[in-house]
Amino acid sequence: MVGKMKEVWQIWHDLSYNAAGNMAIDAALLESVTTPVLRFYSWDKDAVTIGVAQKFEETKREGFECVRRQTGGGVVDHSNSYTYTVVFPAGHAMNQEDTLACYQQINEAVSVGIVMMNFKVELTEKEIAKDVPRSSMPCAMHPTKYDIVNEAGKISGCAQRRNLGGILHQGYIEDVVGDEELLRKYIIEGVKQVFNCQFEHFVKPTNFDQRVAELVKEQYGNDKWNRKR
Repeated sequence: MVGKMKEVWQIWHDLSYNAAGNMAIDAALLESVTTPVLRFYSWDKDAVTIGVAQKFEETKREGFECVRRQTGGGVVDHSNSYTYTVVFPAGHAMNQEDTLACYQQINEAVSVGIVMMNFKVELTEKEIAKDVPRSSMPCAMHPTKYDIVNEAGKISGCAQRRNLGGILHQGYIEDVVGDEELLRKYIIEGVKQVFNCQFEHFVKPTNFDQRVAELVKEQYGNDKWNRKR
């Protein structure tokens, strides 16, 4: 009996950038990829990112770069966390799943990696209380359905943006889990298990760097754009 063919994803072990650069890269991926991409990356300065609907003045922090994400959710402090992005192109089967089902599958894959780091975790069933002020809410303080938690609380969260280009899923993992290089290796194994896929090295789409530079200038590196909500 012939087994089901594995889907091909691309893996990108990216470098460290400032906040505007990281968010612009993710936005450019959503615009351009034709196969699922898993991107790992880091930050060259202390930074926070805020949800697309949050209020800049209520969420900025002294001494931190502050950039608005395309995705929803709360304020994320990136000074003590590891970050990853998953992008599904338009036409991929995941676009037919509802948002929660997509969260669940990706977080299951990430949790496999965390468990391999000898952490006991689970996907929470909790929902954020309705009286929590979403405009300034810190992400790490408020677990929501399918976030990854342990006995101490939330250790991994995520948010998504969906449009005609596909799905952008941005996630973070608290650095308490240990060595980042090993964690990345194990998350890749988790993705392979959950999504029945194999990986090839990421290849930048045509004019990708040019588009990233445009997005930094027009949006993520533009103070007026970041404050406009």
